[in-house]
Amino acid sequence: MRSQRTLIFAVLAIGLALAAAWFVRVALTGMQAGRAGTPQKAEPAEIHVLVARRDLPIGRLLGEEDIKAQPWPKEAVSESYILLKNRDEIQDYYGHVVRTALPAGTPVPKGALVAPGERGFLAAALAPGMRAVTLPVDAASGVAGFIFPGDRVDVILNHRLKDADGTRHFASETVAGNVRVLAIDNRTRIEDGKARPGRTVTLEVTPKIAERIALVRAMGTLTLALRSLQKTDGSPDVERPIARTLSHTWDADVSRLLPPPDIRNNAPVVRVVRGSESEFVELAARSQGPGSGS
Repeated sequence: MRSQRTLIFAVLAIGLALAAAWFVRVALTGMQAGRAGTPQKAEPAEIHVLVARRDLPIGRLLGEEDIKAQPWPKEAVSESYILLKNRDEIQDYYGHVVRTALPAGTPVPKGALVAPGERGFLAAALAPGMRAVTLPVDAASGVAGFIFPGDRVDVILNHRLKDADGTRHFASETVAGNVRVLAIDNRTRIEDGKARPGRTVTLEVTPKIAERIALVRAMGTLTLALRSLQKTDGSPDVERPIARTLSHTWDADVSRLLPPPDIRNNAPVVRVVRGSESEFVELAARSQGPGSGS
């Protein structure tokens, strides 16, 4: 009887041990599965800050050569900095205008830029003392759409003139040179780099050139000539617009079948330039004294 009771207790003990081992195994398996299913915390993404690639003056239209995305230490990031989610996001800032001058290598603050379409954008794009004028253009006069905001152009007037004997002549003259393009139609940024002929071009000019362009629009048709962004020595062409007449061409200069214009009945004529203005002046014939002769 006692041996049977001992055997029963032994079987129960073994069963309890097996059950305990089974429960422990199930618990451990569940914990491992829970760890595998728990998403690991992602490492914080690298922070990129919008930085001035070079010195940016007030009124600068931003392009690829002006700004860059630069990694920045997280602990050194200010709330005023413009943060970029990725490097491609920098393209969203092309065409913005610099409101506050920025040295090269400094982070761009949020309030330092004006986006296209925002109030005061065009006024911020103008350099101090400059004016904005808009000209109508077509595919031919606008260089087939290959003029973009930030480019520099010459303005050429094409018109007809009468000489002293009433003969009409065609002539063209450059009335303004090295003028910066602010916008094509209402576009102030290069969206995809493709040529898009516009109907109007807005230029940044001096007050005097603004007066001249307002006048020459009524005198004939205007053509824009695209300039290189670099001078002959390779430096950027960022000089102020030129107000004087740079050059001119008569119809007789391009066709040998046409006679040269008779400006003053073949009298001696000189061109007098006063600042940005010029005029032709006829010289009085030299008077001959009583004793003079041929």
